[in-house]
Amino acid sequence: MKWAHRLLGLLIGATLIGLLFRVLLPAFQGGDIWVGFMESLIQQRHAVILVGLALLIALFAYVLTGLSSRPGSSYLAYETEFGAISISLKALQDFLSHIRTEFPTILALTPRVTALDESLDVVMEVKIRSGAPVPDISRMLQERARQIIHDKIGIADIRGIEIKIEEIVKEKEPKAQEITPMPPPTGDTP
Repeated sequence: MKWAHRLLGLLIGATLIGLLFRVLLPAFQGGDIWVGFMESLIQQRHAVILVGLALLIALFAYVLTGLSSRPGSSYLAYETEFGAISISLKALQDFLSHIRTEFPTILALTPRVTALDESLDVVMEVKIRSGAPVPDISRMLQERARQIIHDKIGIADIRGIEIKIEEIVKEKEPKAQEITPMPPPTGDTP
């Protein structure tokens, strides 16, 4: 459907540029040429109306093909040699959220997946422990997500995996308990 959208956009654009030149050229030449052009439009009124309606229909089709494009899709669909596969983006996000268990320094992980044609964009919002090496954790998380998507889901075309560190949580230090001496119980003498 994306090819139809692009083709319609190209046709509409070329037609509008052609019509623009067709109208502006006589307008700039002025005088008798402009008057003659206007008279020819009046004589060909039915053709002008048909061209205008055709442009409106093409513009409407262009808008419709743009609305049904994939970026807002809630499924990732692709073809294999055995047939079509559609995977819910929510299911893929839930699947990717389990990577958190492989990294002890990650406290929370919220993946966001967007399907673009047969490729993916992945954004992972991460909450990590203080003291964790952020560049290393981010790189390992990107590599692991790419590997899992490729091996388990079957998608090799991943446009990007972005890691957003949303919070670095400082671990609470254990409170030192104050020890107060207790007086010996009354009545007991050593």
